[in-house]
Amino acid sequence: ALCQRHPGVVGILLPKAETVGQIERAHATGKAVWPIIESAKGLAALPLLAAATGVDRLSFGSLDLGLDLGLNTGSAAAEQVLDHARYAVLLHSRVAGLAAPLDGVFPAIQDTDGLQRQVRFARDMGFAGALCIHPGQVSVIHAALKPSAAELDWAQRV
Repeated sequence: ALCQRHPGVVGILLPKAETVGQIERAHATGKAVWPIIESAKGLAALPLLAAATGVDRLSFGSLDLGLDLGLNTGSAAAEQVLDHARYAVLLHSRVAGLAAPLDGVFPAIQDTDGLQRQVRFARDMGFAGALCIHPGQVSVIHAALKPSAAELDWAQRV
């Protein structure tokens, strides 16, 4: 009800999205919905969630998904599983005609170099941005997503 009353709220970031019913309830506000895929159930329901009415883009919750799947956080094996999940989020975003998805948060708030590497990695995979866990990360994410001079030159020529 709060989101529905405020015109400044343009969308709802829906955590732990697992069912179309959850999306329908959030969309009943008349606002766009950005489900966060962060559980095994949400990942398994991805085709239905991406196609649900009101979904504008998907978001990826890597930390909670890793916990839900019992991954050994930070290991190469865990990162491989999470990258497969990222691919699924990207694929179903494209198939459903959604805006490019957002990657999950980077929990090491002080590690700006690591954040920049992670955001560039996600960008190179086709993600349009990343969720933040701290306001200090916003400028780092913006800088990591900024096109290079060569990319801008190419775009202007095309």
